[in-house]
Amino acid sequence: MPQGGSPFPADLDGPASAGAKVRFSLPELGRNWSATADAEGHVTGTIPLPRTARLWSPESPQLYNLTLAVGADSVTDRIGFRSIERRGNALFLNDKPLTLLGVSIHEEAIGAQPTRVLDEAAARALLSEAKALGSNFVRLAHYPHTETMVRLADEMGLLVWSEIPVYWDIAFDSEATYAEASAMLRAMIARDMNRPSVVIWSVANETPINDSRNRFLQRLIAEARTADPSRLISAAMDKMPEAGGLDDGNLILVNDPLAEHLDVLAINRYDGWYGPLTPARGGRGAVGDAVRQADHPQRIRRGRAARLPRRSISALERGLSGGNLSPICRHDSPHPELCRDVAVDIEGFPLSPAVSRTVSGLLEPQGPD
Repeated sequence: MPQGGSPFPADLDGPASAGAKVRFSLPELGRNWSATADAEGHVTGTIPLPRTARLWSPESPQLYNLTLAVGADSVTDRIGFRSIERRGNALFLNDKPLTLLGVSIHEEAIGAQPTRVLDEAAARALLSEAKALGSNFVRLAHYPHTETMVRLADEMGLLVWSEIPVYWDIAFDSEATYAEASAMLRAMIARDMNRPSVVIWSVANETPINDSRNRFLQRLIAEARTADPSRLISAAMDKMPEAGGLDDGNLILVNDPLAEHLDVLAINRYDGWYGPLTPARGGRGAVGDAVRQADHPQRIRRGRAARLPRRSISALERGLSGGNLSPICRHDSPHPELCRDVAVDIEGFPLSPAVSRTVSGLLEPQGPD
C-alpha cells in the first residue's frame, strides 16, 4: 500500500452511470472526497489516508466505515488497510516478516450434531477455536465460506486463504468446466475484494499433474492476477507418486510445474491415513524434520531446491485421524514428531506451518516443541 493512500476501484451500474459523481467518506479518519465515473461506470482513485490511520493486522484488526454515495443511494462497508506481498521466499504483512500459523477448517458448526448452515454464532465459535490455539491464519477449505465467516475474520484478526472447489481429477480439458471454475473464481474475488483478512486466493486442491490440468490452472492463476493483483495466489499440492512421490524414506519430493506460477507453495500431508508413514517407521515424517535431521543432505538439496522455485512454503493440510486420534498421534505415540508443527528452513525455503490434525471434525494444530 503506497504511503499516504490506498488505491481503490468501484463499479456502478455500467454505462448508465457514466459521468456520475461519486462521494466517498471515511468519518473515523475525517476524510471526504469525490470522483467521477468513466464511460463504463468504473471509478478508480486513491483513498487519502492520514498518518493517524492504523493498518489492519492479526494483532490489531483495525476496521473503518467507508461510505460510497451516488445521488440518494449509498452503501457502507467495514474495511481495513494493509499490504501483503512475497519478497523472494518470504512473506511480508505491512512490510513486516510474516509466518502463517493456523488451521484448515470446513464450513461446519461445532457440536454433537454439526450443521453446514452457519449463523454468526457458529462461525464465531469456529474462528474463536482457531484464535484460542494461537492461530493468525485460517484456510477456508475447499470452497468459499459464508460471507459472515470472512467478515468475522476481519473483525477477529485472522488472515484467510480462500479457495474455489477445483480439486482431484475433474474434466480439465473441458471448456465448460473451465467456464464454471472461472465464474466461481470471479464471484469469490468480487464478493471478498474488500476483506482485509483475505490474503491468498487458491485455485485448486490436490489435482493430478498432466498437461490439461497445468493449462487449466495456469489460466485460472492468470485470471486471478488480472482480477486482483494485490493478493497472493496459491494451490494445495500433494505428495503423490506422480508429483515426485516418496524417495528413499528420508525425503519427500514434490515436483509440480504449477509451482513456478504460485506465490505460496502449499503441501498436503496425511501420514498413516491414506498410506504408510513417511518415512516408514521411526524415521522423520515431517518435511522439516526430514530436512533438519536427514542423513543425505545432498539428496535433499537436489531433490528439493532444484525442483521448487524460491517461494514461501506451507505444510497446509496435515490430517492424522478421522474423528478419534490415530495411534501415531496419541500421548504414547511411537512417532511424536508427526504431531508437531514444522517451522524450519529448507535450503532457503521458509516453511510456514499451517499444519493441522483432525479431531472430531475440527482441524487444530499441535503446540510447539
